[in-house]
Amino acid sequence: MKYPESLAIAFAKKCKYSLKNPGCENIVVSSEIVHHPNRADLLNLFCFCTCRIMLHNSILVIDSLSPFDYRQVIARIPFSIYFIEFSEFYNGGWYYMVLGYRDLSPFTFV
Repeated sequence: MKYPESLAIAFAKKCKYSLKNPGCENIVVSSEIVHHPNRADLLNLFCFCTCRIMLHNSILVIDSLSPFDYRQVIARIPFSIYFIEFSEFYNGGWYYMVLGYRDLSPFTFV
């Protein structure tokens, strides 16, 4: 799948907020992420990474992630409430990914 140009346009229009949290200074987000209920988990997942994060049609999308940062996220994802639905290397040096929400509620045994 090719990195869609419509997604690149959406990132350029929507991602306007830089985070001031320690370790998150290089993350740029859309306004929906600033007020996202699971923002803390997102920050833990992408801490010390450089990327852009937004909600696009109710889907959590990340782009401009370097290969080094991508490997860090891959290592952290098992401990997160998110899972990777899709990821792809594009433009010869970056990753973009789509994350899904994992329900971590305890199992109920009858």
